[in-house]
Amino acid sequence: MTDQEIAALFAVVRAACPAQRAEQLTPDVWAEILDGCRYQDAAIAVRNLARRQTWIAPGEVYQEIRRIRSARLALVPALVPNEVEGVTSGEELRALRRAVADGRIADTDAARRYNHWGGSLHLQDQRRALDAGPAAVRGELA
Repeated sequence: MTDQEIAALFAVVRAACPAQRAEQLTPDVWAEILDGCRYQDAAIAVRNLARRQTWIAPGEVYQEIRRIRSARLALVPALVPNEVEGVTSGEELRALRRAVADGRIADTDAARRYNHWGGSLHLQDQRRALDAGPAAVRGELA
């Protein structure tokens, strides 16, 4: 997440949990704990947590993100990576799992469309990271 996304996420947390204390470095700590997480997933996680509890810790957001992404992966059980020259099946399978966990491939029909397409999500992700610049090259939750 970018600094702006962390600030926006923490603003939502403060609005949803007005009694929650925050120090000047609190958003920085949240950024460290949620490093590699997508803002879209974190926003859903905060919304889910705010519906059931009074305070929200960054570790809880991280765990909720993992739960959300695992649930998405469970919806598309038959993941078969496309065979693309220059891309190992492991690289492509990781990119395919990331696309499912991100919600870009949300069901079996979308997975079939991916296979029919025949291209490489791994190569697409690499191009996207290069276009976004060095700040985009980080680890991600799978």
